[in-house]
Amino acid sequence: VELRNGAYPIAIERTLKDEKGAVVNVSGASSLTIRLRSPTGVKKEFVAVLSGTGTDGKVRWVSSSANDLNEVGTWRGQFIIGIGGGAIATDDFSFEVAIVLESP
Repeated sequence: VELRNGAYPIAIERTLKDEKGAVVNVSGASSLTIRLRSPTGVKKEFVAVLSGTGTDGKVRWVSSSANDLNEVGTWRGQFIIGIGGGAIATDDFSFEVAIVLESP
């Protein structure tokens, strides 16, 4: 899926799995965050939410502004889950943000 520069709302969802591929129960999470790095290296951090019960390991972030994904190119991301007095980080992932073509 290719995202468009300045488009919103955009949802990014991940299912957390351990090294054996089993879903990680995050229902007891005290905080959920997504960290993003733009193509030019600008770091952004936003509040994320459970997108299911938490027992299914699904976390989600929905952009709320055209400025959230405001650069064209390859972005990197990672969810951080505060749980049990510590934090777990997902594997990092990448996605493309493309330009919006102007009308003729």
